[in-house]
Amino acid sequence: MISLEVLQLGMNFHLEGKIPISLGNLCNIEVLDLNSVNISQNFKEYGGLFSGCIRNSLMELLLPQTSLVGYVLDEVWNLKYLEILNISHNSLLGSIPTIIRSLSSLIILDLSNNHFCGVIPKNIRHLYNLYELSLENNNLEGPLTEDNLATISQLSFLSLSINKLNGMVPFSLCNLKNIVVLDISGNHLSGELPNCWNNDLQFSKYLIPQLSNLMGLHILDLFPNNLSGSIPKSYGNFNAMKLSNKMSHLGDFSSYKENILLDIQGNEYKCEIILPLISVMDLSYNCLYGSIPEELTNLLGLKSLNLSGNNLIGEITNKIGKMHELESLDLSRNSL
Repeated sequence: MISLEVLQLGMNFHLEGKIPISLGNLCNIEVLDLNSVNISQNFKEYGGLFSGCIRNSLMELLLPQTSLVGYVLDEVWNLKYLEILNISHNSLLGSIPTIIRSLSSLIILDLSNNHFCGVIPKNIRHLYNLYELSLENNNLEGPLTEDNLATISQLSFLSLSINKLNGMVPFSLCNLKNIVVLDISGNHLSGELPNCWNNDLQFSKYLIPQLSNLMGLHILDLFPNNLSGSIPKSYGNFNAMKLSNKMSHLGDFSSYKENILLDIQGNEYKCEIILPLISVMDLSYNCLYGSIPEELTNLLGLKSLNLSGNNLIGEITNKIGKMHELESLDLSRNSL
């Protein structure tokens, strides 16, 4: 097996046991896929695996749902040729270290559904090639700063939901010109919604002169935070939300990974499903006020619009009737 380049054992739900440390001596292996194999070990036991010559060839490390526990080894954060790192849905601890900048070739980083804590390190901005960043459902805290995402302009998928992030929504999100999915729901973010996608030339404390940058955004999920202010009229300018799903061009993001809990006869089952990517805007359960801007009715491709649980007032425009793709509309718990 010394010439082995790809080892895929993923989705074999009855496989279990330790990863042989001898795999670290396979000097040509590029892909190690053990997705959903029941390893059930402490990560620290695999220092020898990732310090072998495999560290000079490994490009994809896939260990989601493998029952790994403990702290991620420094040897993993130093796999400089890695393009995909997925260690999601485990019981991993600790903070995301500053040495993460060593993973400069990363395209996909998925640390979701673990117990990572602390702040998102500023050094994550050095992952210039990152295409997908999934950190949802951890214990990350502190502000989401301008520096975190300022230089990761290639991001198409960003999920930071269900953490303890606070502070204002940074304007650096406005520079993510290729973003398709943006999910920062379930945090403690506050302040006004960033109004940096406007098509007029007015400037204010909260307005940056980028013009409709987020051309490909299909999913905007800000529920529930402590965001305030009015809904910017510019939120009717998301071009991808104006098109029906049949007409939109999604590239590699024609589907969306979603985790759901099923309750079957009193037993809970966690399932991962792949959904066709649709257009969704969820600004519910914030502190938004003012009227619903008519410009939102330009988003003819929206399947779901949720503005519930805010302090919105005024009349519901008749123009909402032209949103023929809309399947779910929730304006409840306002003062309309």
